[in-house]
This record gives sequence, C-alpha cells and structure tokens, in this order.
Amino acid sequence: AYTNMSEGIGRVLRFGATPTAAAAALFSAALVALAAIDVEHFLLPDKITLPGLVLGLAVQPLVAWGSFPGALQGSLCGAGILLVMAGLWELLRGVEGMGLGDVKMLAMIGAFLEIGRA
Repeated sequence: AYTNMSEGIGRVLRFGATPTAAAAALFSAALVALAAIDVEHFLLPDKITLPGLVLGLAVQPLVAWGSFPGALQGSLCGAGILLVMAGLWELLRGVEGMGLGDVKMLAMIGAFLEIGRA
C-alpha cells in the first residue's frame, strides 16, 4: 500500500492534480500490483489487465499525451508482438513459452503509453 501511495503522490507532483496524474497513478498502481502478483504466483490476472486495457483506452481524451488512435495502435502492436513470439515458440519448441497474461499486460501498457511511448 505504501508503494502505491507514494507512486500516486509522485504522479501528482509531476503532473499536478489533473486527470493525467490520476491516469498515471492508476497505471503505476496496476503495474506494481501485477509485478508483485507475478513474482509470487507466476500469474497476471485478467481482473487487473483487462480493466487496465479498457481504462487505458478510455482515458486518452483526458490525458496530456492522449491520442486514441495511438493508444489503440500501441495496444495492438504490443499484444501482437508477444502473441507472435509465443506462437512461434510453441510452434518451434512444442511447449508453451508464455501465457496470455503477458500479452494482455502489454496490451494494457500500449493503451496507456501509445505506440511511440510503449
């Protein structure tokens, strides 16, 4: 909880009390939660990645860097690259190398940061 609170305060100090700060704080909190869960359980839950993806796309008109087309491209590009890599690994090695949680997480990151920032 302390890390998430300090991340939120850091975002407000950087962006001011704006929708951009709120979006950045939520994005940071989601990434911290995903990292902690992944380290302990080797799992990236849909309960965080999918709402994060939707939120990342939804906040684009409100944030300073916002561009819905850029966010959609970032989402599709990030998820697509990992999906292709996972598919190739499974095709070549015959075993699953990566779960789809990683794909959904990178889609979420692309939605928040857009294609030029992801």
